[in-house]
Amino acid sequence: MKTYKYLDKFPKGWNEVKLSTYIELTHMLPAPQEVEDDEYQQEIFQIYFYMFTGLNISETDITSDEIVAIYSRLKFLDNIPTTGEYNPKLKNIDKLSYDDFITYQKLTESADGWLSNMAAIVKLFHIEEINEDDLTVDVAFNTFFLLKKKLKHRLSTHFRFYLGMKIIRQIVTQRWKAIKSKVKTSLTRTSAGSSCAKM
Repeated sequence: MKTYKYLDKFPKGWNEVKLSTYIELTHMLPAPQEVEDDEYQQEIFQIYFYMFTGLNISETDITSDEIVAIYSRLKFLDNIPTTGEYNPKLKNIDKLSYDDFITYQKLTESADGWLSNMAAIVKLFHIEEINEDDLTVDVAFNTFFLLKKKLKHRLSTHFRFYLGMKIIRQIVTQRWKAIKSKVKTSLTRTSAGSSCAKM
């Protein structure tokens, strides 16, 4: 069996790719082409090589056999990350706070896009402590899409409830202030009237 110098530095699946690395790759990779010629494939491979080794391939003594072996190992990168069988413990949607929902909305609708904010979204809803730096693609995607599925039918109702409660609290507060103001004004007039009567 051949021994390769760089092969072990490359992941075998999405469970070995950190989310931060995946996001960085999406920013570095060129746009897909209808016809992926040799030059395009070489550019892709050079980026992969640098991302996982920290080295420029042109400055290494890598053999053609090892390049083929690395190509074969990285074949999974051609496919969309799968969710796998990871079943995370997420916060009960019914217990989602108004602030958490607003944070979620901001993260998913920000100019950076949901992918750049995925780690923060996953951390927001995970019951167990999550280290964003160690978060892998399979865990992140599985949590994210499971979360989206659970939230799909319930968040709108949940949001309306919290928004409704917030509006009710504002109305009650405003009316209470108005009542207090009227009472204060009435007491002031009564006090003033009594003073005038005594004079």
